[in-house]
Amino acid sequence: PTRDLIMDPDNNTLLMCHELCSRHMSCPPIDRSGGPGSDPPPENIRRLRVLLNEEAGILRSAEFGRLTWESEARRASIADVLKVHEYNYVEGISQACAQLPDHPSAIANLDADTAISRWSFEAAMRAAGSVCEAIDKVMSGDFRNSFCAVRPPGHHAGPRGIVTCPNDPDGSHGFCLLNNVAIGAAYARSMYRNDGIQRVAIIDFDVHHGNGTEEIVRQLVPNTERAAIRTPFAVGALHIPRYKPWLNEDDVHDVFFSSTHGYGPRDIRFSDQQGGWFYPASGKSRTTDAINSPSSIENPSLTDFLLSQTWTRMGDDSRSNCCKIINV
Repeated sequence: PTRDLIMDPDNNTLLMCHELCSRHMSCPPIDRSGGPGSDPPPENIRRLRVLLNEEAGILRSAEFGRLTWESEARRASIADVLKVHEYNYVEGISQACAQLPDHPSAIANLDADTAISRWSFEAAMRAAGSVCEAIDKVMSGDFRNSFCAVRPPGHHAGPRGIVTCPNDPDGSHGFCLLNNVAIGAAYARSMYRNDGIQRVAIIDFDVHHGNGTEEIVRQLVPNTERAAIRTPFAVGALHIPRYKPWLNEDDVHDVFFSSTHGYGPRDIRFSDQQGGWFYPASGKSRTTDAINSPSSIENPSLTDFLLSQTWTRMGDDSRSNCCKIINV
C-alpha cells in the first residue's frame, strides 16, 4: 500500500523555539544574594534554559537525539490571534510593552502574578506563531508531531485576558498573555478545512485549570453579556453580544476541550482541614451534557442560526452545555 506520510512521516518530532521567548523578562535578573531577583516567580527565563541550554538542556540529551530543531519560529499573524482574542486586549498588551525600556530590570506588572518587559509581546507573538508553524509542518507530512518550547504561557488568557469566576472575582493573567494553544487550534480548523481537519481536541494538563482556554471555547457559541448600569439619573442594562467563531456554526460540534488540574487546600496553612479548592479558583469537576447525552442538547437549524441567532436566546444552562468540555 502507498505510504501515508501524514501518519508515518520520515522525521519524528519537530521542536519549535525562538530566542525572543527568552527575552520575556518576568522578574529582574535572578540571583540568590537577597536582592530584587532573589525570589523569582515560577514562570521565568530558566523554564526554557533548563530545556534548551546547549550544554545542559534536557532536550539536548541523547534521549532526544532524533528531534529536529527549528529555532526561528515565525511571528503569529494578527488575523490568527484575533480569532480568539479581542483587539483592544491585544493592542493594550502591545502598547504596554512598547513603552518599557529595553533593560533586564525594566519590568511592569499587569497584576500581582504577571509581569511584562519590552520584548514580552513579541515573545508572545512568536510563541503563538510557533504553534501555527508547527501545525503547518505536521500537516505537510514532514513530521509526526511537534513540541513548542515557548513562553510566555497561555492557558489562563481568555478572549479579553483575565477570566473571573465567583470564587475569584478579580482574576489573574496567571503569567499568560496570548493563548497559544487556542490560537493554534483555531488556525488548524480554519486553515486546513479542506485538508481533512474537521475536529480539534485540546487536552490541558497542569496544576491549574485552563480557564482562559475554556472561556475561548465557550465563545464559539453566540451569547450576550449583561451588566447593570446605575447612575444618579438613570438605571439600565448593557447587553454586549459575544461570538468568536473559528470557522463556522459547526465549531460547537467539532471542538473538544479537556482540562485536568489540581484540587487541594488553597493554602498550606489549611492543609489539615477537610475539603479543598480547584486551582486557580475554577474548573469544578463536571462534564457538559454535550458529552453525556449529545442527543439531548438543543440544536437550532442552520437557517435559524444564521438568521435569528437562536443560541443567543437560549437559557444559560443550554448555552453552557453546547460546548464539549470536560473538567476533571
